Amino acid sequence: MHNIYNSKKSLVITGAGFSKAAGLPLDNQIMAEIFSRFSKIEPRAVKYLEKFAQGNLNIVDIRNSSIEEILTKLQVLEYYSRNIHKNDIAEFKLIVLKFLSDLLKIEIANLPAEYGDFMNLFHAKSIFATFNYDYLFETICNNLKINWTYLPDSTTETNSFGSEEYFQNFCFDDFINFEEGDRTPVPYLKLHGSYNWQICWNCKKIRMIPGANAGMSTISKYLIGHRFINCMEPECVKEDSASPLMSPLIIPPTLIKFYNFKYIRSIWTLFQMSLLNIERVIIIGSSLRDEDLLLLNSLSCLNIKNKSIKELIFINPNIELKSKIADLSDMKISHYSHLKNYLAQKK
Repeated sequence: MHNIYNSKKSLVITGAGFSKAAGLPLDNQIMAEIFSRFSKIEPRAVKYLEKFAQGNLNIVDIRNSSIEEILTKLQVLEYYSRNIHKNDIAEFKLIVLKFLSDLLKIEIANLPAEYGDFMNLFHAKSIFATFNYDYLFETICNNLKINWTYLPDSTTETNSFGSEEYFQNFCFDDFINFEEGDRTPVPYLKLHGSYNWQICWNCKKIRMIPGANAGMSTISKYLIGHRFINCMEPECVKEDSASPLMSPLIIPPTLIKFYNFKYIRSIWTLFQMSLLNIERVIIIGSSLRDEDLLLLNSLSCLNIKNKSIKELIFINPNIELKSKIADLSDMKISHYSHLKNYLAQKK
């Protein structure tokens, strides 16, 4: 494993609960937030979501449904229904994910002090991993002038991961942030991808764009205006036709998850390797759902896999999850209800 990882003693894993204090919605709040924010801005698209959910997903009140439930039912419909046109399913999915990406792009200002306190305490000795698509970690680091990187295998100015096909087409300076002083960046593994990671359906190459410009190509008869994020690889640029559209490289929030992107699988491999080399695991805001098999398998029997682990810290208001992570990892757990409670005892 690269020395950027060998030198780290802690692995910090964040779920949706980590972003809650920053004002970002949880799974069961996202649809209500979508209807609140976009009903007047995109009335036709919002009405289409409601009508489609009632007629095809058997969801009467989409506003108060979880996005995971909605997209899982849509996924089943996509694979097994012969009565609904694929274009209608694709339209519904596009609108939901587009609105979700817009929610995550909202500027995060006046962040609670606990984020900065935690980052100052752990950034120099930790690997960070997340299941979130948002840009909270990046914002915290940028505010504190802490170097960070998405790049899985390097501390230097490189553009490859495994082979050159993965990062030929992105601007290095946007995705590794070097300030004066210590130039070693904090590794950040986004295990379910990110809205600012774009993949071309034609050449399969990945392009990373700044979070402020992240989002989706949108060609919809229900949305106002269109946006095009085109692949600019030579093999995709044609004089007589438009170049292929790129789409976000994310694992959608469904109960049934497919990890069919090589880059995502490589990040997971690095995550699992990191668990074998660190001395402390800190899990913040993850509900440890039974459906998240890759995470559960990674944490299973952790004390047998890594004899060097000294502590597992679990930060979540739900005290019942403490016994679940203890049984899973076969370790003694230090539990805190909130991040600020953990930080208070560190002072």
